[in-house]
Amino acid sequence: MHNFDSPPDAGNCGSDVSVAMGPGLEYFYNQWQLQTTGDIPLDPKQNSFSEWSETVIFSFPAFPNASEPDEATANDRPLYAAVNMVSRYLCPVRFWSCH
Repeated sequence: MHNFDSPPDAGNCGSDVSVAMGPGLEYFYNQWQLQTTGDIPLDPKQNSFSEWSETVIFSFPAFPNASEPDEATANDRPLYAAVNMVSRYLCPVRFWSCH
């Protein structure tokens, strides 16, 4: 969960459960589920990479069409989590960025 917005040209890269939508959810949705509910935009470019990594590396079943993910397959995909680490004496660490 985060409290920042993704830039408009980034598709769904960086989109996730936000602080604003969090209280209304029963659990944390994965990015595929957020696309099926319309909470984040569909993003065929990012989806093709995610689909490849989750099917090839992690052996999840493939979507019939990753550009239009379906709810049943989305519900069986992993939920990714990250921790924000801030050091008192150093600036915040950012390990990965879409931009």
